[in-house]
Amino acid sequence: MKHADFFTSVPTVNVGFSCNFSSKIGMLGSCFSQSIHGKFRRFGFDAWSSPFGTIYNPLSIFKAVEYLIHPNLPWSMGQYGGNFFAWETAHSLISKDKHELEEQLLNLRNMHHHLLRESKVLLITVGSAWAYFLQPQDALVANCHKVPGNQFKKKLLSIEEMTQGFTAMYEALCKFNPGIEIVLTVSPVRHLREGLVHNNRSKARLIEWTHSMVEHYSNVHYFPSYEIIVDELRDYRFFEPDGVHPSSQAVQFVWDRLVDFLISKEAQEVFNSIEEVRKLEEHRWSYETDRTAFKELIAAKQKALEAFPIAW
Repeated sequence: MKHADFFTSVPTVNVGFSCNFSSKIGMLGSCFSQSIHGKFRRFGFDAWSSPFGTIYNPLSIFKAVEYLIHPNLPWSMGQYGGNFFAWETAHSLISKDKHELEEQLLNLRNMHHHLLRESKVLLITVGSAWAYFLQPQDALVANCHKVPGNQFKKKLLSIEEMTQGFTAMYEALCKFNPGIEIVLTVSPVRHLREGLVHNNRSKARLIEWTHSMVEHYSNVHYFPSYEIIVDELRDYRFFEPDGVHPSSQAVQFVWDRLVDFLISKEAQEVFNSIEEVRKLEEHRWSYETDRTAFKELIAAKQKALEAFPIAW
């Protein structure tokens, strides 16, 4: 390491393929994947994120993929505090009306069933190896839905359990979409609810498991989101005040590395032009005449990029 260097760079491996604006990209998993999804959409990629909300443990993420492949799989419905919900989804999907919720979930599954079939890449961000099981059924849940904690058993998933769950999901997914590439990454978001010691146990297990999958399957790849934040940036300045979530600056840093890892050079060459359009779209105009003039300017800049199938 040179004295001029202030951090040790985390290398990334060439995945052997790249994405452009015509590549459909799906994202499932922790809240960090939502941040990255926002970046893909900002730069005009045909990207979609989890229809079932934020999911942290790998087994529930794999289950979400199975629900997208098989839209007729039944939900495990629950009710608490006057709300109905599915144990397989995040708490963002709740309703006072059970039939209304079931209709919403069916529509989400049908739409994303087709998106998954057409996707070139599925980016899975695993957040925690700690999983919760509803008692006495011992049934895995993706979210506790504010049900009292004494109704659940907490368990640190083993590498064998995660491998078994991934294998079943992988086989079904590759049959459903034979050309898909899977990118695994570990979320850098700290899970302080478990405590830092247990959080580190969880992250270590996830890292070991993801690498074992990469070694076993040729179309499974690893992107080091966790290592970039924890080992390369390695400073609380790159976290929000809660000390848990990466800051916008850190997310941008990871995004820049992901672009080099996954996006074609041809697509990267027009990023600056796309950003110009986005900034114009975000500007607050004082006068309606200014707004009209700049709408025309935005349209002109978009037309100049019409050779690229950008999802504005």
